[in-house]
Amino acid sequence: AQEATQTCLPRSGKVLLSVNDRDKAELAEGDAREIYLPAGKWMDLFDGKIYSGGRTVKKSYPLAAMPLFVRLGALIPLVKSAQTTKLLDRTSLVCDLYPDREGSDEGFLYEDDGETTAYRKGVFAKRAYTARFLPEKNAYSVHFGAQEGSFEGGEKEVTLQYHLLRGMEKVVCVYLNGESVPFEVHKKRKGYPLNTEGAPDGPVLTVTFRMGAGEYDAEFLTCAL
Repeated sequence: AQEATQTCLPRSGKVLLSVNDRDKAELAEGDAREIYLPAGKWMDLFDGKIYSGGRTVKKSYPLAAMPLFVRLGALIPLVKSAQTTKLLDRTSLVCDLYPDREGSDEGFLYEDDGETTAYRKGVFAKRAYTARFLPEKNAYSVHFGAQEGSFEGGEKEVTLQYHLLRGMEKVVCVYLNGESVPFEVHKKRKGYPLNTEGAPDGPVLTVTFRMGAGEYDAEFLTCAL
């Protein structure tokens, strides 16, 4: 009950936002607040600091920030912001990656027309994904399964946004479906976390490709420690 009143934790367990009533009504800038972190390793998306979970931490924030954490190993699908689902840019997708040697993730990308109730009749599409570290290759792997379902959303421009976290930052090569592909490194940027153009927690590496209905495998090869 205490955790439920202090946090808003999505079913995925990947992103944690502290939103208790005292935070909203009483805390001033610079006041420390208590935040419970579930099991795992969690990164503060505003300053990039990493904390072990299963405990309560105390942190203070300026007025322009808030307690917002992501579990390491997570893959967070992002789209550009829009006023309504009708105005969403359905031709592009960003997958925010927080690589870790122990943490992993799995889930589904889901899509329908965003306007009608046709999804109730099965007119939708979904695609399974997994993200995990492969010790035998010393690589962080992202796998997208083939698209399933009757909804045809068309090809998408997909950008993998790989956060260069400590211990996983020395990427020497990126492979897409077994072929080496170019990548770009972007410096730390000011702004709000979980956006599609860089991050305030530190530098990111990006790879962009066209995704059709088939399967896709991306591997980020890192230097051995």
